[in-house]
Amino acid sequence: EDNLTIFKNQNIFLLDKKKIEKKISDNNWISSYSIQKKYPSKLIVNLRKTEPIAKIIVDNEILYIGSNFKLIKSKTQFNDLPNIFGKPKIDEFKNLIMNLNLSSLSYAEISDIYFLKSGRWNIKIQNNNIILKLPRDNILESLNLVKKILDNKNIIIKNTIDLTVKNQIIVD
Repeated sequence: EDNLTIFKNQNIFLLDKKKIEKKISDNNWISSYSIQKKYPSKLIVNLRKTEPIAKIIVDNEILYIGSNFKLIKSKTQFNDLPNIFGKPKIDEFKNLIMNLNLSSLSYAEISDIYFLKSGRWNIKIQNNNIILKLPRDNILESLNLVKKILDNKNIIIKNTIDLTVKNQIIVD
């Protein structure tokens, strides 16, 4: 809102919509917006705030990744979010989240997400501290398989479900 005050008291006919859009899109807290000119003298800006979905440490600073997949600085702490370890690119994280959302595994169950240098992900499940070792490919299929394994009361899992080896499941 403060960033938009520079457009206050300006002639609505002379306002540059691209400049307004740039100001809005530069704010990482904004996930979507719409701008309407209401003649003769109003500009209506609707903003939708992004929701933090994970936290990550970058250069010794805690940042949040929003549902718009932008890094966010915040004075407010969000403690119930998964921690991300490693240095994933945002597109890699976005791909993981999209697969998690499509899978039968609940994102709310995840406490930690580890991105490994090999390009793989490990995920720690909150309530039982089980580590899921995912392969580089076929993540959605692997996540759905993990859910079936977790739900199967005949399989005893102490620490790990490893799906990194093709056509093999290692349960420890």
